Amino acid sequence: MNMLIKMADQQQIEELRQEFVKVDKDGTGLINSEELKEAIKSSDIKMPDEDIEKIIKEVDYFGNGKINYSEFLVATVDVIKFLDD
Repeated sequence: MNMLIKMADQQQIEELRQEFVKVDKDGTGLINSEELKEAIKSSDIKMPDEDIEKIIKEVDYFGNGKINYSEFLVATVDVIKFLDD
């Protein structure tokens, strides 16, 4: 998990940190399903709640039903790398 994060440049990491903080409305350091739903809906992306729950399950490496900062970074850096390739 850390290897992907180390492959990203520092500007990318800082931008992703800022996005994580925006989504983490309650400041717990974890993104729950309600926060993710709100972020997706505020981005004018139409996505069923079931799909949002699936995203959390796929990204939630630790199995606590929430996305922590490391999980968020790995998921987004992986997508960015895929899109760049």
